[in-house]
Amino acid sequence: YINRSFWIMKFGAGISIFIGFWWVDNNFFSTWANIARFLSFFWLLVQSLLMLDFCHDLHDIIMGADTENNSLTQISYLILALGGFTAAVVGLVYLFLDYTGCGIGMFFTILTLVMGVVTTGISMLDVVGKGVLTPSLMFAYSVFICWYSLLSNPMESCNPTANSNYGSQLGAIIVISVVSLVILMYCVANGTKILNIFNPEGEGVMQSYITNPHSSNAELNAVLTGESTAAVTTQQPGAASSTTANSAGVVGANGVEDVPKSSGTPQERSFFHVMMVLVSCYACMVLTSWGKTNGAPVGTGGQNTLSNESMWLIIISQWVFLLLYLRVLQVSYMNREIN
Repeated sequence: YINRSFWIMKFGAGISIFIGFWWVDNNFFSTWANIARFLSFFWLLVQSLLMLDFCHDLHDIIMGADTENNSLTQISYLILALGGFTAAVVGLVYLFLDYTGCGIGMFFTILTLVMGVVTTGISMLDVVGKGVLTPSLMFAYSVFICWYSLLSNPMESCNPTANSNYGSQLGAIIVISVVSLVILMYCVANGTKILNIFNPEGEGVMQSYITNPHSSNAELNAVLTGESTAAVTTQQPGAASSTTANSAGVVGANGVEDVPKSSGTPQERSFFHVMMVLVSCYACMVLTSWGKTNGAPVGTGGQNTLSNESMWLIIISQWVFLLLYLRVLQVSYMNREIN
């Protein structure tokens, strides 16, 4: 009820807090920048999972499409995959030309290249059967994250925008902001359905619209609350929990299913709001060059430690994501072996 009511009070409180921060001491924002920097790491992980989920769904939807003109579907699939590989190659060339003047930049770039080739090769194996579309898009995304991390490097040999005016990073900020905004709009448009990325046994976000758009995900709710999924999977077909009834809607008097007024269960909405807090922290980092509250360019102003922290937080999020991707490929292999 609270989730969809009291809008006047909510907007009033939000506006009041916004105006009140005009009189807050700057030391508060410096402290908050440090907190937001580390919270942004978790959003980068969520963002990577969203990208992986989207790419997997795109692969499954295109390959599973029952169309009369199958050749057109295959051509569309190959065009998208080729676009992903082209973006990855162009990005790697750019990195090797401008961001590998130091050892750490060369290491990040070569590791990104190797992992991209490895994940693509594994995905194309018949025993895995995940095609080329997903690895091509994820390869391009991992190159983007590698470049993003090196933008925080305080050494000019590894970052051509270091020790220069803020305007030199304007193009990079625009690219990062556009990518982040598209992913955020994807989250907002899908609501609590994006929480399917945390359910290893569930369907993808886009796939959920195809199979049953108004159904609740009882297994997802169990994952979010830390409960055992055994009771959910063994539940009798005729039995329905109160959570399911509240989130899936009921059949009205006219025989038509009433779509629920709010998305997801209370637990799902709580997790969704937490994710929105994380993305707001990440937005702060994008707009402030990862928390440089004195406005100085990267590599100046005595904040090299903060720049290095930001660089490592971003690149570690890429490494964790790539490990998760390898785990997904392993699970795909195991599932095909079982079948």
